[in-house]
Amino acid sequence: FLNRGIPYVVVGGMEFYQREEIRDAIALISLITNGKDEVAFRRLVLKYIDGLGSKKCDEIVNRVRSVILEKNEVLDRGQTRSEGEKGVTPKGEEKSDFVVKVPEILKDVKRLSKQATLNLLQFIEKILLLRNIIFSDKIEIEVKGVNEDFINTLAVFIDHALNIMDIYSSYKDQDDKDKTDKVGNLREFVNTATSYECNLQGLTTFLEYIELREELENKDGIRYEKSVKLMSMHNTKGLEFKNVIVTGLEKGLFPRNDFDPNEVEEERRLMYVACTRAQDNLFLTSCRYRTSFYSSGYCLPSMFLYEIKEELVDVYDVRFGEKRKISLSMLNRTSGQKYSVNMCVEHKDYGFGRVEEVREMKGEYALLVHFFEMDQKKVFLPEYTKDLTIRRDITFKDYDA
Repeated sequence: FLNRGIPYVVVGGMEFYQREEIRDAIALISLITNGKDEVAFRRLVLKYIDGLGSKKCDEIVNRVRSVILEKNEVLDRGQTRSEGEKGVTPKGEEKSDFVVKVPEILKDVKRLSKQATLNLLQFIEKILLLRNIIFSDKIEIEVKGVNEDFINTLAVFIDHALNIMDIYSSYKDQDDKDKTDKVGNLREFVNTATSYECNLQGLTTFLEYIELREELENKDGIRYEKSVKLMSMHNTKGLEFKNVIVTGLEKGLFPRNDFDPNEVEEERRLMYVACTRAQDNLFLTSCRYRTSFYSSGYCLPSMFLYEIKEELVDVYDVRFGEKRKISLSMLNRTSGQKYSVNMCVEHKDYGFGRVEEVREMKGEYALLVHFFEMDQKKVFLPEYTKDLTIRRDITFKDYDA
Protein backbone atom coordinates (compact mmCIF):
# COMPACT_ATOMS: atom_id res chain seq x y z
CA PHE A 1 0.00 0.00 0.00
CA LEU A 2 2.87 2.38 0.74
CA ASN A 3 4.45 1.59 -2.62
CA ARG A 4 1.16 2.15 -4.46
CA GLY A 5 0.11 5.22 -2.46
CA ILE A 6 -3.06 3.54 -1.19
CA PRO A 7 -4.46 4.92 2.11
CA TYR A 8 -4.96 2.27 4.79
CA VAL A 9 -5.79 1.90 8.44
CA VAL A 10 -4.95 -0.92 10.85
CA VAL A 11 -8.11 -1.82 12.76
CA GLY A 12 -7.95 -3.22 16.27
CA GLY A 13 -4.19 -3.17 16.49
CA MET A 14 -1.17 -0.92 16.57
CA GLU A 15 0.04 0.44 13.23
CA PHE A 16 3.21 -1.43 12.27
CA TYR A 17 5.55 1.55 12.20
CA GLN A 18 4.31 2.74 15.60
CA ARG A 19 5.42 -0.41 17.39
CA GLU A 20 8.15 0.06 19.97
CA GLU A 21 10.66 -2.24 18.32
CA ILE A 22 10.10 -0.74 14.85
CA ARG A 23 10.54 2.78 16.19
CA ASP A 24 13.85 1.64 17.69
CA ALA A 25 14.99 0.28 14.33
CA ILE A 26 13.98 3.48 12.54
CA ALA A 27 15.79 5.59 15.16
CA LEU A 28 18.94 3.53 14.64
CA ILE A 29 19.15 3.89 10.87
CA SER A 30 18.18 7.55 11.15
CA LEU A 31 20.99 8.26 13.64
CA ILE A 32 23.48 6.47 11.41
CA THR A 33 22.70 8.79 8.49
CA ASN A 34 21.99 11.92 10.52
CA GLY A 35 24.02 12.38 13.71
CA LYS A 36 22.03 15.53 14.51
CA ASP A 37 18.82 13.53 15.06
CA GLU A 38 18.49 14.33 18.75
CA VAL A 39 15.21 12.45 19.14
CA ALA A 40 16.75 9.24 17.79
CA PHE A 41 19.87 9.76 19.91
CA ARG A 42 17.84 10.17 23.11
CA ARG A 43 15.63 7.17 22.37
CA LEU A 44 18.49 4.77 21.76
CA VAL A 45 20.76 6.03 24.54
CA LEU A 46 18.06 5.84 27.22
CA LYS A 47 16.92 2.38 26.14
CA TYR A 48 20.17 0.60 25.40
CA ILE A 49 22.81 2.10 27.71
CA ASP A 50 22.76 0.79 31.26
CA GLY A 51 23.51 3.29 33.99
CA LEU A 52 22.42 6.37 32.04
CA GLY A 53 19.24 8.11 33.19
CA SER A 54 17.23 10.97 31.73
CA LYS A 55 19.02 13.69 33.77
CA LYS A 56 22.48 12.61 32.64
CA CYS A 57 21.18 12.22 29.10
CA ASP A 58 19.88 15.82 29.23
CA GLU A 59 23.24 17.05 30.49
CA ILE A 60 25.11 15.21 27.73
CA VAL A 61 22.75 16.54 25.05
CA ASN A 62 23.02 20.11 26.35
CA ARG A 63 26.82 19.96 26.46
CA VAL A 64 26.98 18.57 22.95
CA ARG A 65 24.60 21.28 21.74
CA SER A 66 26.92 23.97 23.14
CA VAL A 67 30.00 22.39 21.58
CA ILE A 68 28.32 21.98 18.21
CA LEU A 69 26.99 25.55 18.25
CA GLU A 70 30.41 26.95 19.10
CA LYS A 71 32.11 24.76 16.51
CA ASN A 72 29.65 25.68 13.78
CA GLU A 73 30.05 29.40 14.49
CA VAL A 74 33.82 29.06 14.13
CA LEU A 75 33.45 27.15 10.88
CA ASP A 76 30.95 29.68 9.52
CA ARG A 77 33.37 32.53 10.23
CA GLY A 78 36.23 30.60 8.68
CA GLN A 79 34.30 29.98 5.49
CA THR A 80 33.96 33.73 4.87
CA ARG A 81 37.72 34.23 4.72
CA SER A 82 39.89 33.67 1.71
CA GLU A 83 42.17 30.67 1.35
CA GLY A 84 45.37 31.09 3.34
CA GLU A 85 43.94 33.51 5.90
CA LYS A 86 43.97 32.67 9.58
CA GLY A 87 40.88 30.71 10.63
CA VAL A 88 40.18 29.11 7.26
CA THR A 89 38.26 25.85 7.56
CA PRO A 90 40.62 22.96 6.72
CA LYS A 91 39.64 21.13 3.56
CA GLY A 92 37.26 18.23 4.32
CA GLU A 93 36.37 19.39 7.84
CA GLU A 94 32.63 19.32 8.45
CA LYS A 95 30.28 20.58 11.12
CA SER A 96 30.00 18.09 13.96
CA ASP A 97 27.01 16.11 15.21
CA PHE A 98 25.97 14.29 18.39
CA VAL A 99 27.64 11.02 17.45
CA VAL A 100 30.98 12.68 16.73
CA LYS A 101 31.08 15.08 19.68
CA VAL A 102 29.78 12.96 22.59
CA PRO A 103 33.18 11.37 23.39
CA GLU A 104 34.75 14.83 23.65
CA ILE A 105 32.41 16.10 26.39
CA LEU A 106 32.11 12.99 28.58
CA LYS A 107 35.06 14.03 30.75
CA ASP A 108 33.05 17.11 31.81
CA VAL A 109 29.97 15.14 32.87
CA LYS A 110 30.13 14.75 36.64
CA ARG A 111 29.10 11.63 38.56
CA LEU A 112 28.70 9.49 35.46
CA SER A 113 29.84 5.98 36.38
CA LYS A 114 32.79 4.42 34.63
CA GLN A 115 30.58 1.59 33.37
CA ALA A 116 27.98 3.98 31.94
CA THR A 117 30.77 5.98 30.29
CA LEU A 118 32.22 2.83 28.79
CA ASN A 119 28.79 1.68 27.58
CA LEU A 120 28.14 5.05 25.93
CA LEU A 121 31.55 5.09 24.23
CA GLN A 122 30.99 1.57 22.90
CA PHE A 123 27.57 2.65 21.63
CA ILE A 124 29.11 5.60 19.77
CA GLU A 125 31.87 3.39 18.39
CA LYS A 126 29.30 0.99 16.93
CA ILE A 127 27.31 3.82 15.33
CA LEU A 128 30.49 5.19 13.74
CA LEU A 129 31.40 1.70 12.53
CA LEU A 130 27.99 1.32 10.87
CA ARG A 131 28.27 4.81 9.43
CA ASN A 132 31.63 3.96 7.87
CA ILE A 133 30.09 0.84 6.31
CA ILE A 134 27.12 2.56 4.69
CA PHE A 135 29.20 5.58 3.60
CA SER A 136 31.75 3.28 1.94
CA ASP A 137 32.00 3.01 -1.84
CA LYS A 138 32.27 -0.77 -1.55
CA ILE A 139 30.14 -2.34 1.18
CA GLU A 140 31.15 -5.76 2.45
CA ILE A 141 29.08 -7.41 5.19
CA GLU A 142 29.36 -11.05 6.18
CA VAL A 143 25.90 -12.59 5.95
CA LYS A 144 24.62 -15.86 7.35
CA GLY A 145 21.23 -17.53 7.23
CA VAL A 146 19.67 -15.17 4.68
CA ASN A 147 18.26 -15.56 1.20
CA GLU A 148 21.13 -15.25 -1.29
CA ASP A 149 18.90 -13.31 -3.67
CA PHE A 150 19.02 -10.36 -1.26
CA ILE A 151 22.71 -10.24 -0.24
CA ASN A 152 23.27 -6.98 -2.13
CA THR A 153 20.22 -5.20 -0.75
CA LEU A 154 19.79 -2.69 2.06
CA ALA A 155 18.16 -5.41 4.16
CA VAL A 156 21.63 -6.91 4.77
CA PHE A 157 22.89 -3.66 6.29
CA ILE A 158 19.83 -3.09 8.50
CA ASP A 159 19.91 -6.70 9.72
CA HIS A 160 23.63 -6.28 10.48
CA ALA A 161 22.97 -3.00 12.33
CA LEU A 162 20.25 -4.56 14.51
CA ASN A 163 22.66 -7.34 15.43
CA ILE A 164 25.61 -5.05 16.13
CA MET A 165 23.53 -2.77 18.38
CA ASP A 166 22.06 -5.78 20.27
CA ILE A 167 18.50 -4.73 19.45
CA TYR A 168 17.65 -8.24 18.26
CA SER A 169 18.99 -9.83 21.45
CA SER A 170 17.21 -7.31 23.66
CA TYR A 171 13.82 -8.09 22.16
CA LYS A 172 14.50 -11.82 22.02
CA ASP A 173 14.80 -11.80 25.79
CA GLN A 174 11.52 -9.89 26.01
CA ASP A 175 9.81 -12.31 23.60
CA ASP A 176 10.93 -15.30 25.66
CA LYS A 177 9.59 -13.67 28.81
CA ASP A 178 6.31 -12.21 27.54
CA LYS A 179 5.54 -14.68 24.70
CA THR A 180 5.55 -11.86 22.14
CA ASP A 181 7.02 -11.75 18.64
CA LYS A 182 8.88 -8.45 18.52
CA VAL A 183 11.90 -10.06 16.87
CA GLY A 184 9.55 -11.30 14.17
CA ASN A 185 8.33 -7.73 13.64
CA LEU A 186 11.93 -6.52 13.35
CA ARG A 187 12.63 -9.20 10.75
CA GLU A 188 9.56 -8.11 8.81
CA PHE A 189 10.89 -4.54 8.94
CA VAL A 190 14.18 -5.77 7.51
CA ASN A 191 12.25 -7.62 4.82
CA THR A 192 10.73 -4.33 3.62
CA ALA A 193 14.23 -3.09 2.73
CA THR A 194 14.99 -5.85 0.20
CA SER A 195 13.99 -3.66 -2.75
CA TYR A 196 16.57 -0.96 -1.93
CA GLU A 197 20.25 -0.89 -2.85
CA CYS A 198 22.80 -1.36 -0.09
CA ASN A 199 24.32 2.13 -0.09
CA LEU A 200 23.76 5.55 1.44
CA GLN A 201 21.30 6.58 -1.28
CA GLY A 202 19.32 3.40 -0.74
CA LEU A 203 19.14 4.02 3.01
CA THR A 204 18.08 7.64 2.51
CA THR A 205 15.37 6.60 0.05
CA PHE A 206 14.16 3.92 2.46
CA LEU A 207 13.80 6.50 5.25
CA GLU A 208 11.82 8.73 2.89
CA TYR A 209 9.60 5.74 2.09
CA ILE A 210 8.89 5.24 5.78
CA GLU A 211 7.91 8.88 6.15
CA LEU A 212 5.24 8.37 3.48
CA ARG A 213 3.23 6.39 5.95
CA GLU A 214 2.27 9.63 7.72
CA GLU A 215 0.39 10.69 4.61
CA LEU A 216 -1.28 7.32 4.16
CA GLU A 217 -2.34 6.64 7.74
CA ASN A 218 -5.92 7.32 8.72
CA LYS A 219 -6.27 10.82 10.20
CA ASP A 220 -10.01 11.32 10.45
CA GLY A 221 -13.36 9.65 9.94
CA ILE A 222 -13.66 10.78 6.33
CA ARG A 223 -10.37 9.21 5.33
CA TYR A 224 -11.32 6.08 7.26
CA GLU A 225 -14.23 5.52 4.90
CA LYS A 226 -11.92 5.81 1.89
CA SER A 227 -9.12 3.65 3.31
CA VAL A 228 -8.38 -0.05 3.05
CA LYS A 229 -9.00 -1.65 6.43
CA LEU A 230 -6.35 -4.10 7.59
CA MET A 231 -7.36 -6.40 10.42
CA SER A 232 -7.00 -9.86 11.86
CA MET A 233 -9.77 -12.39 11.44
CA HIS A 234 -10.55 -12.09 15.14
CA ASN A 235 -11.31 -8.38 14.72
CA THR A 236 -13.80 -8.84 11.86
CA LYS A 237 -16.64 -10.10 14.04
CA GLY A 238 -19.81 -8.06 13.55
CA LEU A 239 -18.39 -6.14 10.57
CA GLU A 240 -19.29 -6.31 6.89
CA PHE A 241 -17.59 -4.94 3.77
CA LYS A 242 -18.46 -4.90 0.10
CA ASN A 243 -15.08 -6.42 -0.76
CA VAL A 244 -13.04 -8.77 1.43
CA ILE A 245 -9.59 -10.20 0.69
CA VAL A 246 -8.26 -13.08 2.79
CA THR A 247 -4.52 -13.63 2.31
CA GLY A 248 -1.98 -16.27 3.31
CA LEU A 249 -4.16 -19.33 2.79
CA GLU A 250 -1.25 -21.75 2.77
CA LYS A 251 -0.38 -24.91 4.64
CA GLY A 252 1.67 -24.05 7.71
CA LEU A 253 0.40 -20.48 7.74
CA PHE A 254 -3.37 -20.95 7.92
CA PRO A 255 -4.00 -23.36 9.41
CA ARG A 256 -0.63 -23.11 11.10
CA ASN A 257 -0.67 -26.66 12.41
CA ASP A 258 -2.94 -29.16 10.69
CA PHE A 259 -1.92 -31.97 13.06
CA ASP A 260 -3.75 -30.46 16.05
CA PRO A 261 -7.51 -31.06 15.61
CA ASN A 262 -8.46 -28.43 18.19
CA GLU A 263 -6.31 -25.76 16.55
CA VAL A 264 -7.58 -26.65 13.09
CA GLU A 265 -11.18 -26.42 14.24
CA GLU A 266 -10.59 -22.99 15.79
CA GLU A 267 -8.95 -21.70 12.62
CA ARG A 268 -11.71 -23.22 10.48
CA ARG A 269 -14.18 -21.21 12.52
CA LEU A 270 -12.13 -18.06 11.92
CA MET A 271 -12.04 -18.85 8.21
CA TYR A 272 -15.83 -18.97 8.21
CA VAL A 273 -16.05 -15.65 10.07
CA ALA A 274 -13.66 -13.97 7.60
CA CYS A 275 -15.45 -15.26 4.51
CA THR A 276 -18.90 -14.25 5.71
CA ARG A 277 -17.83 -10.61 6.17
CA ALA A 278 -18.08 -10.08 2.39
CA GLN A 279 -21.23 -8.51 0.97
CA ASP A 280 -20.39 -8.48 -2.76
CA ASN A 281 -16.95 -9.92 -3.50
CA LEU A 282 -14.68 -12.35 -1.65
CA PHE A 283 -11.09 -12.93 -2.78
CA LEU A 284 -9.00 -15.79 -1.36
CA THR A 285 -5.26 -15.84 -2.12
CA SER A 286 -2.57 -18.47 -1.72
CA CYS A 287 1.12 -18.08 -2.65
CA ARG A 288 2.85 -20.73 -4.68
CA TYR A 289 6.30 -19.55 -3.61
CA ARG A 290 6.79 -17.26 -0.61
CA THR A 291 9.98 -15.21 -0.53
CA SER A 292 11.54 -13.25 2.33
CA PHE A 293 14.96 -11.99 3.37
CA TYR A 294 15.47 -14.93 5.73
CA SER A 295 13.91 -17.85 3.90
CA SER A 296 12.07 -18.81 0.75
CA GLY A 297 10.20 -21.88 -0.31
CA TYR A 298 7.28 -23.45 -2.08
CA CYS A 299 3.90 -23.47 -0.36
CA LEU A 300 0.93 -25.81 -0.51
CA PRO A 301 -2.63 -24.42 -0.53
CA SER A 302 -4.55 -24.38 2.73
CA MET A 303 -6.79 -27.35 3.43
CA PHE A 304 -9.64 -24.87 3.91
CA LEU A 305 -9.67 -24.05 0.20
CA TYR A 306 -10.54 -27.65 -0.69
CA GLU A 307 -13.47 -27.59 1.73
CA ILE A 308 -15.28 -25.06 -0.46
CA LYS A 309 -17.77 -26.44 -2.95
CA GLU A 310 -16.43 -26.27 -6.50
CA GLU A 311 -19.48 -24.46 -7.87
CA LEU A 312 -19.16 -21.61 -5.35
CA VAL A 313 -15.79 -20.28 -6.53
CA ASP A 314 -13.89 -19.21 -9.60
CA VAL A 315 -10.28 -20.39 -9.33
CA TYR A 316 -7.42 -18.72 -11.19
CA ASP A 317 -3.81 -19.73 -11.49
CA VAL A 318 -1.58 -16.66 -11.79
CA ARG A 319 2.08 -16.95 -12.73
CA PHE A 320 4.53 -14.66 -14.51
CA GLY A 321 1.78 -12.08 -14.98
CA GLU A 322 -0.59 -14.46 -16.78
CA LYS A 323 -3.91 -15.61 -15.34
CA ARG A 324 -5.80 -18.72 -16.38
CA LYS A 325 -8.94 -20.28 -15.01
CA ILE A 326 -8.61 -23.75 -13.49
CA SER A 327 -10.70 -26.12 -11.40
CA LEU A 328 -10.40 -26.24 -7.65
CA SER A 329 -9.13 -29.82 -7.87
CA MET A 330 -6.20 -28.59 -9.99
CA LEU A 331 -5.06 -26.12 -7.36
CA ASN A 332 -2.66 -28.48 -5.63
CA ARG A 333 -1.06 -29.50 -8.92
CA THR A 334 -0.36 -25.88 -9.88
CA SER A 335 1.06 -24.87 -6.52
CA GLY A 336 4.63 -25.97 -7.25
CA GLN A 337 6.48 -29.07 -6.16
CA LYS A 338 5.57 -31.13 -3.13
CA TYR A 339 8.33 -30.01 -0.74
CA SER A 340 8.03 -26.92 1.44
CA VAL A 341 10.15 -25.20 4.09
CA ASN A 342 9.85 -26.75 7.60
CA MET A 343 8.52 -30.02 6.18
CA CYS A 344 9.90 -33.15 7.88
CA VAL A 345 11.55 -35.78 5.69
CA GLU A 346 13.30 -39.10 6.30
CA HIS A 347 16.37 -40.55 4.59
CA LYS A 348 17.40 -44.21 4.98
CA ASP A 349 21.01 -43.24 5.82
CA TYR A 350 20.68 -39.80 7.42
CA GLY A 351 17.49 -40.26 9.43
CA PHE A 352 14.99 -37.49 10.11
CA GLY A 353 15.52 -33.97 8.84
CA ARG A 354 13.83 -30.64 8.22
CA VAL A 355 13.62 -28.91 4.85
CA GLU A 356 15.27 -25.54 5.44
CA GLU A 357 15.22 -24.20 1.91
CA VAL A 358 13.63 -24.96 -1.44
CA ARG A 359 15.35 -23.25 -4.36
CA GLU A 360 14.55 -23.23 -8.05
CA MET A 361 17.39 -24.35 -10.32
CA LYS A 362 16.83 -24.11 -14.08
CA GLY A 363 13.12 -24.66 -13.77
CA GLU A 364 13.50 -27.44 -11.18
CA TYR A 365 14.15 -27.33 -7.46
CA ALA A 366 16.85 -28.28 -4.98
CA LEU A 367 16.39 -28.92 -1.26
CA LEU A 368 18.56 -27.96 1.70
CA VAL A 369 17.81 -30.45 4.49
CA HIS A 370 19.07 -30.27 8.07
CA PHE A 371 19.36 -33.80 9.52
CA PHE A 372 18.91 -33.81 13.28
CA GLU A 373 20.78 -36.92 14.41
CA MET A 374 24.01 -36.12 12.56
CA ASP A 375 23.49 -32.33 12.85
CA GLN A 376 24.47 -31.81 9.22
CA LYS A 377 22.93 -30.06 6.25
CA LYS A 378 22.69 -31.79 2.87
CA VAL A 379 21.69 -30.45 -0.53
CA PHE A 380 19.46 -32.66 -2.67
CA LEU A 381 19.29 -31.94 -6.38
CA PRO A 382 16.04 -32.86 -8.19
CA GLU A 383 17.17 -36.32 -9.25
CA TYR A 384 18.06 -37.31 -5.68
CA THR A 385 14.88 -36.19 -3.88
CA LYS A 386 13.46 -39.64 -4.63
CA ASP A 387 15.61 -40.85 -1.71
CA LEU A 388 13.58 -38.70 0.68
CA THR A 389 10.30 -39.75 2.27
CA ILE A 390 7.92 -37.00 3.38
CA ARG A 391 6.76 -37.55 6.99
CA ARG A 392 3.50 -35.65 7.29
CA ASP A 393 2.86 -37.32 10.65
CA ILE A 394 5.84 -35.47 12.17
CA THR A 395 6.43 -31.74 12.52
CA PHE A 396 9.86 -30.20 12.94
CA LYS A 397 8.82 -28.97 16.40
CA ASP A 398 8.96 -32.59 17.55
CA TYR A 399 12.73 -32.48 17.15
CA ASP A 400 15.37 -30.14 18.49
CA ALA A 401 17.04 -28.81 15.35
